[in-house]
Amino acid sequence: MIEKTLAEIGGQVRIRPRYDNFIGGQWVAPVKGQYFSNLTPVTGKPICEIARSTAEDVELALDAAIRQGNPGRMHHRLTVPGCF
Repeated sequence: MIEKTLAEIGGQVRIRPRYDNFIGGQWVAPVKGQYFSNLTPVTGKPICEIARSTAEDVELALDAAIRQGNPGRMHHRLTVPGCF
């Protein structure tokens, strides 16, 4: 039954093999080129790869937001030691 439901959903939802970061209105590969596998909890098998973002990717996203005039509460560069 689960397999049938997944097959039905799979016909309705397009899942790409790899997802990059969405920064500044476009898909951008992670700076360090690293990805991790996104596993389905149903079967434990990989569905796709997701960008493994680092501090450098966050900086790019913040810079893009500021350039777009949409910095939110971020008025300075992110500096959280040990966060990434």
